[in-house]
Amino acid sequence: MISDLQASRAWTAALVCLLIVVCGSCSHLHIVAPAELRDKYASMKFAIAHVGFIPWNRTISGEVFYADPKDACGPLKGVQGDSRTMLSLIIAERDGCSLSTKAYWGLISGARGMILIDSDKEDIDKVNLVDPLSGGDSAVEFPIVMVSKEDGAELLANINKDQYTVGYSTLSVSLSFGLNAKTTVEVEYWMDPLHRDSYSFIDMFETYFFEFGDYLKFKPQYPVIFYTGTDNIDPKKDCIFDTYCAFDPDLQGDLTGLSSIKQILWSYCVFKTNDNQWWRYSYEFHKECINIHDPKELEYCNNRVLKDTIAKHNDVERCFENSFKRNSKGEDIDNTVLSELADNWYSSGHSSFPSLTVNGFSSPIFIRDELTIAEICKHLYESTDLPVCQRVYAWEELPRGEPVEDKNGFYYFVYFVLISLFLGGFYWLYTKKIRLQMRGEIAADVKENVSIYLKMHELSKRQDSL
Repeated sequence: MISDLQASRAWTAALVCLLIVVCGSCSHLHIVAPAELRDKYASMKFAIAHVGFIPWNRTISGEVFYADPKDACGPLKGVQGDSRTMLSLIIAERDGCSLSTKAYWGLISGARGMILIDSDKEDIDKVNLVDPLSGGDSAVEFPIVMVSKEDGAELLANINKDQYTVGYSTLSVSLSFGLNAKTTVEVEYWMDPLHRDSYSFIDMFETYFFEFGDYLKFKPQYPVIFYTGTDNIDPKKDCIFDTYCAFDPDLQGDLTGLSSIKQILWSYCVFKTNDNQWWRYSYEFHKECINIHDPKELEYCNNRVLKDTIAKHNDVERCFENSFKRNSKGEDIDNTVLSELADNWYSSGHSSFPSLTVNGFSSPIFIRDELTIAEICKHLYESTDLPVCQRVYAWEELPRGEPVEDKNGFYYFVYFVLISLFLGGFYWLYTKKIRLQMRGEIAADVKENVSIYLKMHELSKRQDSL
């Protein structure tokens, strides 16, 4: 017979498998030890840092060691050379230095990842954890997450203070990076229309854009920045209304940041008027106008390309003019579009371009076309049904992380494995336990019947002899 303990362990294992199936797409911190904290918290939410690497569809587990220094902004004491660190996670304060710096020292230490504790009381679901220095463009392959201030206090309270002396931590957790795939993938491309580097992605992605069809929502974004007096920007040459600015596209040339501001407005209005024709307009502008450095010639070239590529170019011109606010004297005093674009740039956390955001997460733009497309496909729930994604998955080299898999096929496979394990366990139980028990009972019955028969036979012989 199977003991209660064995049955309990079997059911626990089955439940764990089912939880993995049900919560495979969840991104949460799960407590492994101590048991008291695990019983208190089923899981904790975390924000994922945009530092160039997110281990989608993977789980990272390990003992949690507090950082020394606490902000992880330098060499981590007591960590280097410790073989246990390869299975460890570091917990540190949020502030003190950039995310890239924390990622660098965490990577050097040999840890598997880092957990930051928020310094403010805020909704962790609404935190956009982007490095202000790198804008999510860091190439450090080291995962960082951040928990709320309250949850962080609970984690710290359960870490033994002598962990580096005794060589182990009393706190163990697992970080599950579930990919929240959607039926529609949202792609934002950050570009400056007067920088030639911005057009490599556009030239490559145009064909794919139409292949994705309704599964893709694409939107160009532009680096319009608020003038603060701290950037290397001349407000007279690079800004409009001394408020909205752009970077000088040719440095010592005749073009200025103001030239970029105007071209950004034109590009924005073209996309707003007809997003499909925007691709042809961008291609022709790159081909005909990108090498012009005279502001007047550039304006003439843009107008010519606009009329050649956009059927309703009057609507584009009207969008451009109506974006300006004017006072009673008819003077331009503000621009609603530039205000919106500057807010978008500031809230995005980006500091460089061109750059890509997929479903709200910063993604690298790879040199090879198929790697960039694969990065987009893995955020799409039904990507395996799209020919463009099927071609990408057929190539040998794929980007970091796991591609989106067929959910139903995955579930069927898991169910098949669970059923097979159940049937296999039942068969093992039957052969090793039940059948042996039945054999034993049958043998006992036979032995008992034979004994009775022998006794009756002996009694019969005695009666015959009398």
